[in-house]
Amino acid sequence: MVACWDIVSAFSCGGGAALFGEPEGGKTHLLCGMLLEAAKQGMSIRYITAEDFYLGLRSCMGKGLSEDDFIAGLAKPDVLALDDLHCVAAAKSAHEESYQYRMLWALLDRRYREARATITGTNKPLRDLKEMLDERTLRRLKATTIFVPKRKPR
Repeated sequence: MVACWDIVSAFSCGGGAALFGEPEGGKTHLLCGMLLEAAKQGMSIRYITAEDFYLGLRSCMGKGLSEDDFIAGLAKPDVLALDDLHCVAAAKSAHEESYQYRMLWALLDRRYREARATITGTNKPLRDLKEMLDERTLRRLKATTIFVPKRKPR
């Protein structure tokens, strides 16, 4: 638990975390706990699943908004939790510059440049994420992230 507080304290400097683990392992609960602690410290927060990120991008078109408007809204909070990252990664096509990857890159890059914390959660191990995400998106994600691996039961 102390490690989580250390991670939350790094949020004010733009630090983030990536949580890996099995389904039903408590990652979302932990992400939300970190968001709650950040809110208690006066930081603005936002939680979104990767699937809702993608669906939000698609709905922009029907509402007359640009993708940049949607990205700007997600770039504003001090701390953004992007859960189920593997859902965006799983949509990877043979074409490296697919739409969802450009938009994920735009979000992570903007938050990185503005020193805003991003927390991610995924059911996939880091080695799988390396295969699913394009290199520049993975680099941006790793730039300010403490990777918290799944612990094996004793």
